[in-house]
Amino acid sequence: MMVLLALVALATTFIGKGVQDKDTRNVVTGITLGSTSNSYYDQPQIVILPSGVWVCVLTSGPDKEGQPSENVYIQYSHDFGKTWGTNQGSPGNGEIRPLEPEHPYGPPAAWVNPLLTSYGRLYIAYTYNIQNITTMPGSQVHRRSDTVGIQAMRYSDDGGITWSERFEMPTDVKDIDKNNELHGAAKEGWSVGKPFTVTQGGKSVTYFQFCKRACGLLNPSQCPASQKIHAEYVPMQEFVIVSDNIDYEKNVSKLHFSTEPTGPVGLLSKADNLTEEGNLIPLPNFGDVYYTMRTFDGYVGVAHYINGIWTDKLRAMYREGRPGSMSLKQPNGPLSPRKFTLSNGDDVYLLLYYNRGLPDATGQASWGLRNPYWLVAGWDSNNSNHIEWGQPEVILYELSSSARLGYPDLFRDENGRYYATETDKVTARLHPLDSTLVENLIHQGTNSVPLPPAEKDYKNPPSSFPSPPLPDVANGEGLTMYIQMEFGENLNMLKTTSTNVSFFNCGDALDLTYVADEGTVTIKVTDGIETWSLTSDDDLVPAHGNHSLLFNIDGAGKLMHVMIDGFLCDGGLSRGQGFFFNPVAKLGKLSAETCSINSNGFRLTQIQTFARSLSTSEMLRVTNQ
Repeated sequence: MMVLLALVALATTFIGKGVQDKDTRNVVTGITLGSTSNSYYDQPQIVILPSGVWVCVLTSGPDKEGQPSENVYIQYSHDFGKTWGTNQGSPGNGEIRPLEPEHPYGPPAAWVNPLLTSYGRLYIAYTYNIQNITTMPGSQVHRRSDTVGIQAMRYSDDGGITWSERFEMPTDVKDIDKNNELHGAAKEGWSVGKPFTVTQGGKSVTYFQFCKRACGLLNPSQCPASQKIHAEYVPMQEFVIVSDNIDYEKNVSKLHFSTEPTGPVGLLSKADNLTEEGNLIPLPNFGDVYYTMRTFDGYVGVAHYINGIWTDKLRAMYREGRPGSMSLKQPNGPLSPRKFTLSNGDDVYLLLYYNRGLPDATGQASWGLRNPYWLVAGWDSNNSNHIEWGQPEVILYELSSSARLGYPDLFRDENGRYYATETDKVTARLHPLDSTLVENLIHQGTNSVPLPPAEKDYKNPPSSFPSPPLPDVANGEGLTMYIQMEFGENLNMLKTTSTNVSFFNCGDALDLTYVADEGTVTIKVTDGIETWSLTSDDDLVPAHGNHSLLFNIDGAGKLMHVMIDGFLCDGGLSRGQGFFFNPVAKLGKLSAETCSINSNGFRLTQIQTFARSLSTSEMLRVTNQ
């Protein structure tokens, strides 16, 4: 049996020495939002006014998250996000302005989201603990209370200089409200989803994401015993606040609001145990929406509203044809989807998420795995109102073992450039995203992604040949290597005589091992002191048929990836993630004089090397050449 095996290996971002402070994916290269006056920053969201002024709203406070002093703030930028401040019409002064009077003893205000109407009015919506409930009845113990209260709103008709009085966005009372730890005396809930408006034929509908919570903020002991492991997080349910006239009605007393779904129970995840911090995006048919949400399932939770019917307990799915796991993986952390219309009129969806679902000690997806952030593009499948997602790319990372990136926004400016915001709860940042990475994601799988030229192309090399230059990983250098190999008839013999076959190596620096009974390939690289290792998803390299494998080592981001048959591994059904990431790794210069092929059943037919990193989209392009 002849098996063709194409191995594309070792891709990293090559920028040169000091790349960690030059790589735009590294969050330290971002633009700092907020100011030095507070110690906590969360959920930065940006809208661009018709005047060209950028407005950022964010949750912040002088104390840690959840304290009574928590408040909602605003900043402006007049230079496309380069500098920020409180002054309209002048350069940024690096300060923030509170949108509620500052309140060291409450009531807390938090989780602010902006909405810009078609006629230029700027709304903000946020949770406001109007009763200033910070303790349980009969207790003097102050607990976190920044998701207790009403959904408050204010508006500005002058770009955020002056603001209306606070008024309430009504939300229907649901079963989860009646049965919460306060016995319905106050609602618990908040929103991290950026609202949006869709219009068609003179009609408009505006959608606000909202999550209701039953217990855990004030008194976790009130949660059912089965939920105490994660009492702070469950139970929760997702809802949508819908307005059919906020985009044009200027009299706020005449605004219409309704809560979806209309029944007593909200939208749930597949496993029912956590559904929170969702985000909405419009589907092609007017009025239909796609709802992504944070779960403990280890996957991106999804619900959708199509033709007047809500369907929940779904998951975000890759394009059809992917082997193994078809669902996008996600730990218990915030994500951000957005819809964009391209210059040719086509729509594309982009999703910021974590691409990993490793369980914690309880067997559920951990909330701590929030680094790096990945970006993936999605498309409506044959106008069926169903989004299929492509292959993701690392878009943001932090070289810290304790980093937890989260609560992002994703938007595009008037010049067509894409941006993301994120926060680690201490520092909030704005990031101009790598335009080539984003455009290649949008056009992934097509010839619009340029085929990168190979630096060297070896045809039918001997069993031993000079090693191509290997990277100094510590300095962020990288190498992409594309290898085609044929396994002869005695490949089947390998399965009976040895489960591990080292079939390609470059000295001690690089080793590729085939594990026949698992159908995997493992790549190991070492500088003699430190070793990185990554194994492909199970059963993707069976001992028959044709296969292509791509291995990617990212020296700048301290990452390593593997792609098989055009599919970037995500861990499949047996592993929580499909990539290697060690933000504090110290792997140095890889060195080898020769590379060797295992002649026992292997015939090398081609090697291509590249002197820079290939993105996920470029690796797919090389696979399909």
